[in-house]
Amino acid sequence: YHAASLDLNLLFLDKKMPFQIVSPEEALNYSYTEMDKMHIQNNRKRFLVGSAKDVANTLRAHDENFGINEAVIGTISHSHEARLQSYR
Repeated sequence: YHAASLDLNLLFLDKKMPFQIVSPEEALNYSYTEMDKMHIQNNRKRFLVGSAKDVANTLRAHDENFGINEAVIGTISHSHEARLQSYR
């Protein structure tokens, strides 16, 4: 749900459009082309998206597979409250 906002914002950036952080509702209602959808799917490979449990499991798997010793987690969100909630 919240990742939809990031997806659209990155799409705008890639299209050289003005950066604007839109709400998830706006992003979900945006009229995406097939090319947009493919671009978003490709962008998603660069991010960990999911519940805290899912992200933690992925980080553990990356640690086992790649021997990482540090991870930095940042949330890009449409609102300050949503960002705070993501860290709780």
